[in-house]
Amino acid sequence: MIDPDDIAAFRAAVADARPLPRTDRVQLGGPLPPPRPLQHLADERAALHESLHGQIGLQDRLEGGDEPVYLRNGIANSVLKDLRRGRWVLQDEIDLHGLNRDQARAALASNPNSVLALGVIAQGMRQRIYFNTSTNRLADWQTGMDAANRAIELDPSDSFGHECKGALQGVAPHESKLDDALFSLRHAHTLNPNDPSILSMLGWTEACAGRPDVGADYLTQALRMNPRDPRRYVTRLNLAMAYLLGEHYQHCIDQCLEAICEHPESPVARMRLAASYAATGQIEQAKYNLQAAQLTAPNMVNSRMAGDVRFGRDADRVRYATLLSVAAGLTDPAAATKVCRPAQAGSANVEALPRRRTADAEQLRRRAADLEERNRRASDREERRRRATDTEASNRRASDMVLANGLKLVSNGQPE
Repeated sequence: MIDPDDIAAFRAAVADARPLPRTDRVQLGGPLPPPRPLQHLADERAALHESLHGQIGLQDRLEGGDEPVYLRNGIANSVLKDLRRGRWVLQDEIDLHGLNRDQARAALASNPNSVLALGVIAQGMRQRIYFNTSTNRLADWQTGMDAANRAIELDPSDSFGHECKGALQGVAPHESKLDDALFSLRHAHTLNPNDPSILSMLGWTEACAGRPDVGADYLTQALRMNPRDPRRYVTRLNLAMAYLLGEHYQHCIDQCLEAICEHPESPVARMRLAASYAATGQIEQAKYNLQAAQLTAPNMVNSRMAGDVRFGRDADRVRYATLLSVAAGLTDPAAATKVCRPAQAGSANVEALPRRRTADAEQLRRRAADLEERNRRASDREERRRRATDTEASNRRASDMVLANGLKLVSNGQPE
């Protein structure tokens, strides 16, 4: 109950109050429009425009080592080797799906609903993220995912869009999406079970997710399905990763040496060789291969050494980073024995894997060493040629300067 004295005091306080006059107006309080993230939308448009119209830098083209290539039927593999060594001028580049990034931009400009062009854009974004050449990994990843999702929306029955989406999910920069990647790649494999590219990517993702033996099976199948694939070195590198994660280091070494014979400049092969050599106690060879990788792809090597890899098992991530650190000379080689399991000669898993004869492995090593020596000699010849050209140009400039500053004769034949 309110005290009567309080009521009386309140009435006395408001005794002079008067009601406001009526305005006869309706107060229209409609709902406010939803907020729009204008800056976020502008950033996305800028990232898409850059991916479609920006210049492709030399680092994007050359640093990765796993660039798309194509070899027409009937052309010898030596043609690709001569192109990589610089014997001929590179006049065009095309990937196995028929378009490169430049052509994809032109295709999208004329037809925004080109599934092929959208897939190539997604692949290009994946390459930039994987090889750590991107300046904004999250924006590039989202651009690639938008392109892949659009390709799937346009043609859900085309395995290419699902493959590109799974490949991007496998390298998601902000969080692990390996389970989503496996779902997309398995669906792509269901749509097209005879595509070696899908088998290779699926095998790599299975290995990274913690099932290296399953991944090795898919990758071995991809190699057998198309033994003349000019990009088989990529499948070999993926198979090497499956062996590395399964701790079958000699098999990893063999596959990397095979890949180097096909693609000597690949930093991926050098890094996996470095890790495998470190695991087997061959420290000098581990250091040599890691240094070779750092010369061509320093950003990627540094990121891997920092643990920037998408592995489903923490033990795999720690082991890989530790082995690379041992190869770099930053960690005691004894640390490798702590993160690697002891070799078991009678292991059923090892016996189940395809073995190479010792003579074959030694032959691969000799081939790789011979190739490295030829590349070194070619580099020396190129350096001598460059120095000779610089010397000739310098002498020519000196001669021109002498003539310009020499005595000038006037019309009477006397010097000025």
